[in-house]
Amino acid sequence: MSVGVVSVVEAGVVTVVTQRTAACGKCKACMMGRDGTQSLRARNVCGAQVGDKVAIELAAGRFLLATTLAYLLPLFGLIDGAAAGYAMAASDGATALGAMAGLGLGVLCGVLVARRRAEKLLPRAVEILVD
Repeated sequence: MSVGVVSVVEAGVVTVVTQRTAACGKCKACMMGRDGTQSLRARNVCGAQVGDKVAIELAAGRFLLATTLAYLLPLFGLIDGAAAGYAMAASDGATALGAMAGLGLGVLCGVLVARRRAEKLLPRAVEILVD
């Protein structure tokens, strides 16, 4: 569970600023700011207001769905596209072209599904913490 401070409240959703933890590492894949913070949107199930310190959680099932959309769909698209390219014309060029097309299709499918399920993929601000 992460902890952060609410910076914006809008229609049942809050923007929360969090600090990087040791578990996060230094890859900066989340486009973290230079000061070691990141902003994320979360459903406001605890009624938090601007300035409140909140606990944020992402259910395991939602984490698995997000991971599948981000990594597995493009991977399966890449493999299936390569197989289809090879089956159509047993050459390296056709295999590479099929792999690229499959990867693109997998990414596109992941983005479309994520947009349709964006509300379900959001983490939740579940508790207002008191210092």
